[in-house]
Amino acid sequence: MLELDRTRWGFKMKTVYFADRPFDVDGVDWVNFQHVKAKVDAPDFERTEKVNAVVDLKKGPDHLWENMSSKCRTDIRKSENDDIEIEVNENFEEFIRLNSEFRKEKRLPPVFEYYLRPPLPDFCSLFTAKHAGSIVGGILFIKDDREMYAMLAASKRLAVDKEAAQLLA
Repeated sequence: MLELDRTRWGFKMKTVYFADRPFDVDGVDWVNFQHVKAKVDAPDFERTEKVNAVVDLKKGPDHLWENMSSKCRTDIRKSENDDIEIEVNENFEEFIRLNSEFRKEKRLPPVFEYYLRPPLPDFCSLFTAKHAGSIVGGILFIKDDREMYAMLAASKRLAVDKEAAQLLA
């Protein structure tokens, strides 16, 4: 479980990731539980389901690969053949700029999360893809010792020609 505290606009806020179930939290004005394992309906608790990528880190890379769709495995192999390089926990500031451009292109609001400021916090893992020395995409995960939760993804697929977009898709 990962708990992040912050103050915004004078309110004490807590976000809890990977809890088994929601619980009472004292001393805060607002609490948000992300990726709660149990589907619990409780008084004064509003549950919303969202689709997201959650990776179980206990099972290891072989298990992840075997349980991936064949299309996803094919796309990964293809990207390796197209000289796409994956870097882990590098290019943080470049990813933040890419995300800002991506969100403008898609007309999405900006992201103001406090952990999106350098340096990359220990509770995050960033995977970026490079082609011809330039960042073309990335995905930021929040993690604890058991799981990773996809928080933010962006790519240049909207800002390039159709052939390059196909490479990035």
